Amino acid sequence: MMPPSPHHLSMMTARPMKLPRPPKLLALSAAVALLVGTAWAAAPGAARSRGPSAQAAGNCSLVGRYHSLGPTYVERLTVSHTSCATGFSLIRAYTGCRLNAGGAKGRCTRRIYGFRFLETRNASPVQFVALVHATKGSAKVTFTYTENT
Repeated sequence: MMPPSPHHLSMMTARPMKLPRPPKLLALSAAVALLVGTAWAAAPGAARSRGPSAQAAGNCSLVGRYHSLGPTYVERLTVSHTSCATGFSLIRAYTGCRLNAGGAKGRCTRRIYGFRFLETRNASPVQFVALVHATKGSAKVTFTYTENT
């Protein structure tokens, strides 16, 4: 067997190579990206809400909430000069008021959170579809629901 060459000995006893430190430009660009991302998330109208802002008018997303708002089904929620969160709260409170006033076929005649309600129904023997308009000054919430009776 031959003795190892000097070249092989230096490779076996060599120290591990140190990795270079990241350039200052990379660290600076990461800091800028973090600041820009934070500013964007804090900006008004950032994509955190499930619908229009308080001044806008539009449809609120009901994905995953059709069955969890109180009535059997909530098909549509539209708000104007208020938030979708207020609309969701009104649906829950209105349903509770209606159920306390006679069960599934009950009608809510009082104000809730200062909103006045007007409801029209299209009924059959086993269910009804209702359109509800809620108003409080310039704020308007409209929703449609189906209730099995």
